[in-house]
Amino acid sequence: MTGYALWLGVDGLRWTTGDEPGDSPEVTTGVNLIDHAPCNTGLSLVTAFLLPGMTHSQRFSIKDTRRDIEGTFRAEMVRHELKDVHGRTLLFYRKM
Repeated sequence: MTGYALWLGVDGLRWTTGDEPGDSPEVTTGVNLIDHAPCNTGLSLVTAFLLPGMTHSQRFSIKDTRRDIEGTFRAEMVRHELKDVHGRTLLFYRKM
C-alpha cells in the first residue's frame, strides 16, 4: 500500500498511486520560489508564491539553483495560505 493516497480530486474521490491530472507548475529560484527545505528521510517542503489550482498528488517541477536541485515531484500535501494581500503555496514532497 506504499504510495497509495486518498483525496478528493477533479474527478471525485480517488484512491490510487497515480497522479492528479492537470498542468505541472514550475517553481524556480528568482521567479516564484520563496523557500526550499529538502529532506532526505521525510517530507521536503517548498514554499512558493500562490499556485492556484495546485492540488494533492499533482506533479510539479522545481529548479532550485541555490541548492542545485532540479526535478519533477509529486505533491503529497498542498496547503494554500492567504494573509492580507499575500498568498503562498506550501508543497510537501518526498524524494523518490
